[in-house]
Amino acid sequence: MIRTLIVDDEPLCLDELKHLLSQYKDINIDFEASNASDALIILQTQTLDLVFLDIEMGNEKAGLKIARKISEQKSPPKIIFLTAHPQHALKAFDFQPLHYLLKPISQSKLDLAIQRVRDLADTGPTTPDEKIYEKIVNAVHSMEPAGRITIKYRARDKYNAIIRPTVYLPPNDILYIHKDKLSNTTKVFTIDGKLFEGIRQTLQKFENLLSESSFFRIHTSYLVNLQHVEGQKPRTSGEESNILTLKNTTTELPISKLKISALKAALESLD
Repeated sequence: MIRTLIVDDEPLCLDELKHLLSQYKDINIDFEASNASDALIILQTQTLDLVFLDIEMGNEKAGLKIARKISEQKSPPKIIFLTAHPQHALKAFDFQPLHYLLKPISQSKLDLAIQRVRDLADTGPTTPDEKIYEKIVNAVHSMEPAGRITIKYRARDKYNAIIRPTVYLPPNDILYIHKDKLSNTTKVFTIDGKLFEGIRQTLQKFENLLSESSFFRIHTSYLVNLQHVEGQKPRTSGEESNILTLKNTTTELPISKLKISALKAALESLD
């Protein structure tokens, strides 16, 4: 049996991977961890053959910290990285992964990874596979601006415990993104009325991520999808003198005085 540890801070992703792995009789899920501290304790006290490791665990450094500790072991288990961002897999490649799986994980992709585990089960420590590295590079370069972006947000499960699920959103489904100064997190509002909050990505990071889509920073606290802008009008009270109106919603957002001219130019340049 292949003694296995799964490390992922998203309960839904962890459960889904466990379900997919239940199809393989030679894979034994001995341990699971939802944070770096628990994972490191398991790695220090147990002998393992394989680790499925989420690169992003609250932040990218947590997954890489675990990978670094694994690489320092005399007989390290093989690593299969899990990630929603191929560019993160590039950074993690320094730690000699056996494979990587892009979320959401499909059974067919997992089949290939497990077969690789079986093929190398008796060969001891592995060295980086240039073919795998090339696939990661290609995945990074093939990412289109119109493709979905990954958002990890805060929610509660049926027991009212806080969880951090992941949603994959096409940029054009996003109405606007708001920086919550009190909690120092961001909120994403979609065109169908959904709200994803408690997001740890900064507004600046979203702005960079969506730089090739039709998004514009109208205020220090607001990033708006220009495709859904209806117009602007004077504000009778408040700090900002103008507000932005959006299509199919009564929501009105403040426009910074310094952004009015640039916003007008951005709207006029839309295809």
